[in-house]
Amino acid sequence: MHRGFKYCHNRVLLLLEVQITELEKELYKLDKADSADPSKAWRLKSTKYEENWDATQEKLIDKLISKLKVYGEILRNQVFLQELGKPPSRNHRSYFNWHWTNKPLTKGYYDYIFHDSDFVTTSGKRPNYCEELIRDHISSWPGSPIRRIVKESEKTKKPTTDSRFTFFSATAERGVSRFFLVSSIMLILMIPVFLLFLLPMSHLLMAVTTAAFIFLFALIMCVVTEGKVYEVFVGTATYGAVLIMFLGNISQNSPG
Repeated sequence: MHRGFKYCHNRVLLLLEVQITELEKELYKLDKADSADPSKAWRLKSTKYEENWDATQEKLIDKLISKLKVYGEILRNQVFLQELGKPPSRNHRSYFNWHWTNKPLTKGYYDYIFHDSDFVTTSGKRPNYCEELIRDHISSWPGSPIRRIVKESEKTKKPTTDSRFTFFSATAERGVSRFFLVSSIMLILMIPVFLLFLLPMSHLLMAVTTAAFIFLFALIMCVVTEGKVYEVFVGTATYGAVLIMFLGNISQNSPG
């Protein structure tokens, strides 16, 4: 992870926006004056230019091209960096603690680590909600049994022998996260099915139960997919269709 320098990008972009706007005003005034002056109207009708001609427009456009090129490049960089996303807070915390403890840089040179909200991730991977949840858990609970499951074996070769560092198996983390994800899906699917099948309910109560679990599923999908509307819609619609199918099969045997 690295700093995105969001403030600096925005500050420079603001400066360039002001400068380009001023040049834009000058160009507009020049164009307006040229349109009213028959001897200068050629500058609005042709791109032809000779060295001995009035170079006011040429110089102004050259300035604009130069400023716009820099502006576009910085703007693209800013957009790209912000799209990388933020790293998990525990990553910055570990990075900060390591720098603060080891002091690899001279005082003042590590001030960049204090800007925790400005860091962006460069892992190139879309964060998996379940895996991040597992990592947050094992980071916050040293005595967790899950921590022992995903901890790297003592025989595994590690980047350092420093006992202060603990290494975890990415494969084990994925396995545990998938187990919990599948278990959660099965529970959220089977609980309402068992309720509808095993408990005597009126039609109204069955409808309310179904609606409640569909709403709960939509909330879970919203969290897991980080609010992506299409994925939430498709997942919720599928889940709702399954519940409605069960509801339709048993509604005839339920008391009205």
